[in-house]
Amino acid sequence: MSYPLLASIDWGTRLEGNVISYAFLKEGATLDLVAEEDGPVETKTLVGWNDYEQQQARLALSLFSAITPLTFVEVDDPAQATVRFALFDFGSTTLGWANPPGENTYGQTGAIASFNVASPEWSREAGGALDQGGYGFITLTHEFGHMFGLAHPHDDGGGSPVMPGVIHSPYHGLGGTTGDFELNQGVYTMMSYNDGWVTGPMRVSPSDNFGWATGPMALDIAILQQKYGAIEAGAPGTVYQLADMDGPGVGYTAIWNSFGDNVIRYDGARDAVINLNPATLELEWGGGGFLSFVRGVHGGFTIAHGVEVTTAVSGAGNDTLFGNTLDNWFDAGAGRNTIHGNDGFNTVIYSGSRGDYSIDFGENVWAVEAEDESRMDILYNVRGVQFDDATFVIEAVADVSLLIGTLYHALLDRDPDAQGFHHWTVNAFGDDTVESIAQNMTLSDEFLNGRGLLEDTVFVQTLYADLLDREGDAGGLQYWTEALGTGDMTRGEVALSFGMSDEFDVSLMGDLLTAIGELGDLWA
Repeated sequence: MSYPLLASIDWGTRLEGNVISYAFLKEGATLDLVAEEDGPVETKTLVGWNDYEQQQARLALSLFSAITPLTFVEVDDPAQATVRFALFDFGSTTLGWANPPGENTYGQTGAIASFNVASPEWSREAGGALDQGGYGFITLTHEFGHMFGLAHPHDDGGGSPVMPGVIHSPYHGLGGTTGDFELNQGVYTMMSYNDGWVTGPMRVSPSDNFGWATGPMALDIAILQQKYGAIEAGAPGTVYQLADMDGPGVGYTAIWNSFGDNVIRYDGARDAVINLNPATLELEWGGGGFLSFVRGVHGGFTIAHGVEVTTAVSGAGNDTLFGNTLDNWFDAGAGRNTIHGNDGFNTVIYSGSRGDYSIDFGENVWAVEAEDESRMDILYNVRGVQFDDATFVIEAVADVSLLIGTLYHALLDRDPDAQGFHHWTVNAFGDDTVESIAQNMTLSDEFLNGRGLLEDTVFVQTLYADLLDREGDAGGLQYWTEALGTGDMTRGEVALSFGMSDEFDVSLMGDLLTAIGELGDLWA
């Protein structure tokens, strides 16, 4: 499938083959540079790569082979290498550059990526900007991205269009504006000059040593896989842990995992946002991914297109969790939390028994509060809550099972008991219909010896009082009583009609759901 958004970072070319040999150019080697077209040739002597710098370059290459079939083979002779890596001392004027396939930069020909050891954003030993998450490391992956055929989103290099909405002028900096839906940022593509999360709540990192993209982001992964193919990687059930504080190794990562049942987790006391939706790759909010992050920390995760993450676990802060279209599990921990389900069968987990919590119902909104006030959750479009001793399936209760609970009140004049309610709800999701269940209830001894003894008019008046919380109007009383008298409708059908009416009050629904929710494990 073609995604026009990706064209803005596609140079339009790729390296030949998927086995790429590389070499580090050695200290004392020279390269001829031409700063401007037809300008003078300047010969530069190279700086040698130390062990740490080579280690970080290999780590950067491994991130590309973790998402594509690219294989990298190191050779000692640069003449035998597909790509070459050079170090210069240029003072503080530049970070680096690279030749996209078939192009040349500064008069250099062939696939070569060059870096400036004198840049303040470079480090020559561990614990600095060249560690993963640092600004020097994203410089490595950015330039390697060029070498593999990726372009900047803010210019038309290689014929790539400018990313929609991006204005590139001296008034907006080298990276231009963030563009439509703020997609021209480092958290969505490592090829952006707007590094990091410039529009995020913490803005950009205050340090060169942490808070930047840790490798290819969601848009980069997608275009690289279009060019070179995708591979299976990762493992099912992988836990992606959100950091609790800034520091070395912290940055923004796009999750690529070919398997399911994955988890984004945070264990601390800060406020967290966890979003399980993958990048859409469309020109829209979320096209480059949705951020999962911890407030006060310059790092987090997005999810690459096509990746399934199903579970969100957070800590003791006031957290916000977002589900996707899969069957999700949420555990928001202590605090005041907001959980947004989606189209899947979403379940929120609570420690402790059902009796330790109160549940209030509103229109598509639920409030679950711990009796000790340690946790208060507002749930939107969530279908189930699970306690240590009970599973309460909200969506089911709000539909078929709610009608069954309503029939208990209408026909048997009581709250449902756990055994009977479980029996009827299981049948309703099996071979029976709610209509047949209503009919069966009217045949029970409990009904026949109770409300079954009432005259038709009194029975209908009872339904108005119990289910609509008002007296019956003359027209309504006449309609329902005549329907019963002529045999056009049974008492079970009339009771079901009252329970399905728009007038069935949401406050009464809440009372009924509270009673149902105390019955125990309804749908294990």
